[in-house]
Formats: sequence, structure tokens, C-alpha cells
Amino acid sequence: MSLSTSAPLIVKDMIIVPGSGADIGGRCWLMAIDAKTGKMLWRTYSVPAPGEPGHETWADDHDAWKTGGGAFWYVGAYDPATNLMYWGIGQPTPMFDADYRPGDNLYTNSTLAIDADTGKIVWYFQYTPNDKYDYDEVGSQMIYDVTINGEPRKALGHFGRNGFFYTLDRTNGSFISAAQYVKNLNWTKGIDPKTGKPIEYDPAKKIQQYAVVSERKSGEANVCPDVQGGVNFFPTAWNPTNHFSYGAGIDGCAQLKAAHFGMGAFRCAASEWGVRSRQSI
Repeated sequence: MSLSTSAPLIVKDMIIVPGSGADIGGRCWLMAIDAKTGKMLWRTYSVPAPGEPGHETWADDHDAWKTGGGAFWYVGAYDPATNLMYWGIGQPTPMFDADYRPGDNLYTNSTLAIDADTGKIVWYFQYTPNDKYDYDEVGSQMIYDVTINGEPRKALGHFGRNGFFYTLDRTNGSFISAAQYVKNLNWTKGIDPKTGKPIEYDPAKKIQQYAVVSERKSGEANVCPDVQGGVNFFPTAWNPTNHFSYGAGIDGCAQLKAAHFGMGAFRCAASEWGVRSRQSI
């Protein structure tokens, strides 16, 4: 099941079409179509199936990957020099229930570098593993060349919906830096300067415990930034003259409250959470 909310990306003689049905239980994909014939050339899923790299990060026993989400909500970017496309990937689903889908849930909440000719994932960088706050990372993937610490770098800049601005090496996905750009941020104590992961992240754990507890047992959480970001779908820009990046965003928090049904039964899915947000622009 998939929808298409994003504009297609034209690369060479191909139309790159993104699928965006995560919130209704889709397993989302990116597809290349021959612009002359309409023939499908390749299809790449953001949630890997059994036997594919990354599938082990869906560590449940009930095939959560089949409805795992990972939407391509917003159009990607293309670098002719490397023949790589850069696409931001949305949240896993059910979006607030990490207990239902233990593991890092690749390749959700990531930037994917994809070979334009084959659809092969060349590298990835995941921002918020085992996300439970709806921090899609589907926003603009800005590509530019810049000198960092005296070294020329082919960079990728991204305003994370989780409240940090990330700089990656776009040739291999290695982490360069991250800086907080929103005022209200409490879900993590910071980003590890070596790995680019939240400092609470533990690769040995299937359920991540970040600074704000948001679980089935807790019932309620006040999380910042708001579930809309940070910078969400809003287009961003890079100025090569002053080396500034610009993004219009939201600075606020969201109150998440779990819903109970029937004879004390608890369900935790995206459509069953009440979200009230306090925002300022």
C-alpha cells in the first residue's frame, strides 16, 4: 500500500517516483520509470525484507517490517558527479510504539544515498534509531562543497526534524557534525560527536531509552521538539557566499498521551494517540 505525496525527481531519462503511505501501514518504496516507455526500471524499499541488509534491525516476532513505514514524503536531491540520489526517509510505524517494533528499524529516519542507475542503497545515515517521537527525516537534502577544518569536503546538510542540523560526507555517509538549532529540545541530552547518534543510544538494546521516556507503561510524555519538527517539509537553502544554511521551522513541544480501550486494554498506534502541541514561529 502506498501513496505519492512528493514531486517526482527527473534523473537522466528516468522519472523517480516516491511512495509515501507510511501512516496507513505501508512499506514504502522508491521507483524508477523509463520516461520514454513508462517501463519500471527498478524499485527499492526503505524497509528491508528478510535476507536484505538491515532486516535484522526489525527484531520482533510478528513481521512488523511488512507495515514498517519509511515514507518518501519529500523529493530527494541528485548529484551528477557521483550519480547518487539523496532521499530522506520517514518514521517507522506504528509511529509512537517502539515496543511493537524493537530494533533500530532501518532505514527509517535516515538519509539514503541511492545509485540512480540501479536503485542500490550505497550508504545510509540513521538519525534517530527506534524512533518513538515521529521524527521523520524527509526534509531537504542540501548538497554543496565546502572547506571544513582546512579540508575540502563534499557535504550534505540536513535540518533534522529532531532539532539538530547535521553535516555528512555525501560520498560515503560519514558523520561530520551536528548542532542544535531549536530552543526547545529534551528528547536527548545531545549528539555523540564521533558517531552522530544520540548519546543515549545503545546498539546492544532493541528498545532505545532516550532522555524523555515515552513507553506503553509511562502513559504520557512531553517531548521537544514538537512532532512536526524543527524543520519539517519546508524547503531549506544554502548560501555558498557566507556558508549559511536557512530553514523555516517550528519551535515547540508536544504532549503525547496513550489511549486505553475496552477492559483496560492498551493500544499504542499512530491513530490512537492524542497529540496537543505548543508551537511558536
